[in-house]
Amino acid sequence: MLAVAGCAPSGVQVSPTGRPESPDSRYAAYYQQQVTWHACQQGAECATVHVPLDWNAPDGDRISLAVIRHRATGHRQGSLFMNPGGPGEAAVDYVGKTQYRDYFFGSALQADYDLVTFDPRGVGRSTPAVTCLDSVQMDDFLYGLPQSAPGTAAYIAESTAHLAAFGQACQRSTGPLLAHMDSMSTVRDLDVLRAVVGDQRLNYLGYSYGTKLGALYAQTFPGNVGRMVLDGAVDPSLGNLGTILGQVGGFDRATRSYLHWCLRQSTCPFSGSVTAAASQLHDLLAARQDDPLSLADGRSLGTGAAVTGVTQAMYSSDLWSQLSAALTQLKHGDGTALMALADSYNSRAADGTYTDNTTEAFYATSCLDAPVENANTPQYQAKLRAASSVFGDFWADGTSMCQGWPLSATAKPAAVHAVGAAPIMVVGTTGDPATPYAWARALAGQLQHGFLVTNVGDGHTAYNTNANRCLRGAVERFLTGGMKPATGLRCS
Repeated sequence: MLAVAGCAPSGVQVSPTGRPESPDSRYAAYYQQQVTWHACQQGAECATVHVPLDWNAPDGDRISLAVIRHRATGHRQGSLFMNPGGPGEAAVDYVGKTQYRDYFFGSALQADYDLVTFDPRGVGRSTPAVTCLDSVQMDDFLYGLPQSAPGTAAYIAESTAHLAAFGQACQRSTGPLLAHMDSMSTVRDLDVLRAVVGDQRLNYLGYSYGTKLGALYAQTFPGNVGRMVLDGAVDPSLGNLGTILGQVGGFDRATRSYLHWCLRQSTCPFSGSVTAAASQLHDLLAARQDDPLSLADGRSLGTGAAVTGVTQAMYSSDLWSQLSAALTQLKHGDGTALMALADSYNSRAADGTYTDNTTEAFYATSCLDAPVENANTPQYQAKLRAASSVFGDFWADGTSMCQGWPLSATAKPAAVHAVGAAPIMVVGTTGDPATPYAWARALAGQLQHGFLVTNVGDGHTAYNTNANRCLRGAVERFLTGGMKPATGLRCS
């Protein structure tokens, strides 16, 4: 997840008070469009909403967004929009499927709000979608073994060429949309959706990358902010190297929490102290670099896929038992179970197909949202190794995300202040691997009226119907009644 600048896009006039005025008249057709809702998934309603392909050329081509809502079951206050993260995560099913809706939205939210999610531009059912490679080619992109030793000039050149070829395939298959997958375009889309459902204020629940969308929305449309909760916050002031450095440290801390738990189980594949177990895990992963394991489906588990499998299990402690079993198998020369975890991370089904275009959209957005930075310096590599004795070596290979991507970034990292916006709740989990707790503190401090609620625990993001009563109550009271919790609230 890469951070972007919080400047207002072309076509939005911001008044001296920070409250956006009416959108430029060139956008009136989008803001005033009438949409047709029809019954779709499990009691929900679906619609298609049109937005400009290029927000700087509203008279040009348009694209379509797939939108879904579930009507409030009680006294309706308005709509509550939700974005689950990514970038690249399709969101329609989070409202459309009952099991997801009931997990991510407590009964109080379902009673008070029409719940609204959408597949962001280029993602899922929205059209056109970002497309790049077929399944066989995607396997090679994600799981192919490098021909050069990590950290060498040859490896960096190979990695750059690999990503350049991927980006060129995305350009060929996707067309003009690829240049307009930036986060600020999605923020503009979100304001159209707010208007289309008839709300004057945006009530919003954003998770992970969805916190960046929420923060940028508040920066761009401060007067349109209603009640907003940003859970698992991204720090928008970080560039791509700072983001990776923070995540490497976050996954290291989460892995040590897993190892602390694991060592108390009779089935743990490691022994000794947490420090000793971390060293054993590092060595087990590193061994796959020179000795990748052949799998029954014809693929090979190298270090990259092995690391992905481990990090996937850090998103939720519910996966820790599965990880222990997979690592036990790995110690005995079988990488099947660990590859299954990596496949889950990459949305790869058992039949070899990919169930969504998350990976393609992730690159498309991330590589527009922040410039490429030089990771091939001794100073940065030393920071990565210091951040994680488990994972640092594997990231300190001299490569940087988006090097070789065919399109230049359209934004730069910057703090987001959202001057004039209503109070915004930022939720941070102390053991969050993907969006470290320090990022939540940073975002809450940047926002003019941001305030932090701390969830003491493990896993990525905090609010759902299984959350502890303290955290769940704080989020729901704020969203349904605007009640701010006590300053410095910590929930466990």
